[in-house]
Amino acid sequence: MIRETPRGWKALALLLVALVVAGAAARVQAQPACPYADLRLETDRPVDAEAICQAARPWADEGFRVFILLTDYRPKSEDDWFAFLDQAEAEVGLRDLSQPDSFDRNGIAFEASTATDRSWAYSVTFGERLFGSPLDTDAAVARIKGQMRNAIAAGDPTNAFVQALTTAFELYRPATVVQPSPVPSPI
Repeated sequence: MIRETPRGWKALALLLVALVVAGAAARVQAQPACPYADLRLETDRPVDAEAICQAARPWADEGFRVFILLTDYRPKSEDDWFAFLDQAEAEVGLRDLSQPDSFDRNGIAFEASTATDRSWAYSVTFGERLFGSPLDTDAAVARIKGQMRNAIAAGDPTNAFVQALTTAFELYRPATVVQPSPVPSPI
């Protein structure tokens, strides 16, 4: 003889399932709409998505596709980290996984893990349009990655990405300083 489950148990089971799903969903912030960048914020840490979005605007105004990734994911190895990034970049259309070393010509990605003990878990990736630019140097990329890592370690992931976007753009398009015209000397 099969006994029916009392309604109370069924309601309790549904409640528990709902709580588990809600807990998992709470771990990842709602992905904000940003007209200037694809934002993927997979973290429990508070992040000001609007500030990051606005910092991406100069890049978007120049015709670049910007991708921001912050994750609590702790990669086991450097290879694991880059496989994770390749997949994330493919999901937003910046990378074609069927082509080796493919990345959108007009793309730029700033990606970081909150695992600050992983020195390689901070990345700046860009397409051909930025090759040969002042941003395309080991020193420039190391500077940006270092800023990101330090700000995240200090508990400020918002500043990590605002600073990275701003510094990278300043390297790409240095402000032109207008020199004053020489004053003619009296004769």
